[in-house]
Amino acid sequence: MRNMLSKKGFTLIEVMIVVVVLGIIIALVAPRFQNSIKTVEARKKLITIHSWQKEFHKENGYYAASEIFGIYGKDYENLNNLYSYEIVLGDNANTYTCAAAANLDDDPTIDTWEINERGELTHVVNDIEN
Repeated sequence: MRNMLSKKGFTLIEVMIVVVVLGIIIALVAPRFQNSIKTVEARKKLITIHSWQKEFHKENGYYAASEIFGIYGKDYENLNNLYSYEIVLGDNANTYTCAAAANLDDDPTIDTWEINERGELTHVVNDIEN
């Protein structure tokens, strides 16, 4: 009976091997996952800027440049956390493109997202995959 009880379960070595393997897997996956979470900031804030632009265009008949949002009462400056944002107007302010750019992993590639007046959100340059 005593011999059967001692054979159940895992040895300390087996548990340690599992912990080391899990640690290696987490170390490899965690940075990629963290960078994916960071891109959520750009997408959410570009969609917010797009809604501000729709509202501004509805009231004024043209789209706003970056500076206008401070005057218009929008908290544009506080958007600049990880990404930097820039609005480029075109065609007599009847079109715009807003870009978000950030270096997510300290390499030469800059992660870039864009949204336009039609609400088309595009991942122009993917810093995570490069």
